Amino acid sequence: MKTIRWLLLSRARPKAYQLVFASVLTALMAGLALSGCATTQDDYKNALPTLSKRVFAPLPPSLPPKVAAFQGVWEGAWDGILPSRLIIYQINSDWGEMFGEYIWANHPLGYFKGGSVPIIGTFSFDGKMGWSVPGRYRGYVVTFTFTISDDLKSIKGVRHGGGNDWAVITMSKVQ
Repeated sequence: MKTIRWLLLSRARPKAYQLVFASVLTALMAGLALSGCATTQDDYKNALPTLSKRVFAPLPPSLPPKVAAFQGVWEGAWDGILPSRLIIYQINSDWGEMFGEYIWANHPLGYFKGGSVPIIGTFSFDGKMGWSVPGRYRGYVVTFTFTISDDLKSIKGVRHGGGNDWAVITMSKVQ
């Protein structure tokens, strides 16, 4: 322990050594902490609340297939770690909006508790949708953007929380 403390705090070592050692130590600790996290698709599903009966609004007949396919229940895990669910209940082609719910599990490292929020997202007719919410820090906005695959069975998402705060997800349609 004294060696670790010396490497991190010693003025005799160049700052670069301290930063590299701190990064390696952090990565090692994160790897150990994540070793008990969800590792299979079933583990991810068990981390989220059970799906109850959902009511989906009828789709407008003029809606392009790449937009209509968003309606339903999607599941995946951000960066392969945080199980999440996206439910789109209604798509309004007149307003270019989707109404739904976003649900996430407890963070595996305990950074935050799971929860859910209602969402109103906007869409484009080429198969993209997204929404924004205020971030935890003043001035930041967290933006979620999803693009549907050509086979309409999965969506790829990007979460940007400002600065270098990025996460990616691939969600599969489950209902």
